[in-house]
Amino acid sequence: MLAVHRQRKPAAPVSAEEPGTDVVAGTRLAWYQRQHLCLAKSYPIPSVSIALLVASQVCWFVGYVALANGMLLAVVLLGGIPLL
Repeated sequence: MLAVHRQRKPAAPVSAEEPGTDVVAGTRLAWYQRQHLCLAKSYPIPSVSIALLVASQVCWFVGYVALANGMLLAVVLLGGIPLL
């Protein structure tokens, strides 16, 4: 049999103006940054809700109870957006 499948085909040269798919503006993003961007773009309302929950808990621990209650109200209002 001929060993045709074992030969490697030469790759097309990549131009300097055309960046790769995983390169953004000349820098590579870390895995946690890519995951954060993916979650924030795919699920913006739950991402903001979780961030507000964490921030309200921190405010509650510090002693800003009124601010924490306002953030929790914002979470409730964000939960109603998909129902519109």
